[in-house]
Amino acid sequence: MELLTLNAVKKMKCETCRSAPAYPSLHAGSCTQYAVLCGRERVQIIPASERRLTGDDVYRVAERLGTVEKRTPYFVEFYTEGYRCVGFSNGTLLVHGLKDFQKGRKIYHQLFG
Repeated sequence: MELLTLNAVKKMKCETCRSAPAYPSLHAGSCTQYAVLCGRERVQIIPASERRLTGDDVYRVAERLGTVEKRTPYFVEFYTEGYRCVGFSNGTLLVHGLKDFQKGRKIYHQLFG
């Protein structure tokens, strides 16, 4: 059995990857959290605890947009403004192809209020 580690992909100049990690890309705003994922063009949005989205909420929005690509019990994949989005049943939303958390925040609020 071969053991895979992440050491080969860690970037020591990255504040999150180094041995004493910091999370500068995690921004809290109105208790909703936004993060730009290291090494990826992807913004993660975790809604505030009082504003939990369900898979059905995400599906209704994607259906209204007419861009539902895939629906499983765990996530809904859809497109908006040319970005691939994946909304999970726990309320987390990933916006792929994006590094700007402010743009991710705008998309999230346009879709879900």
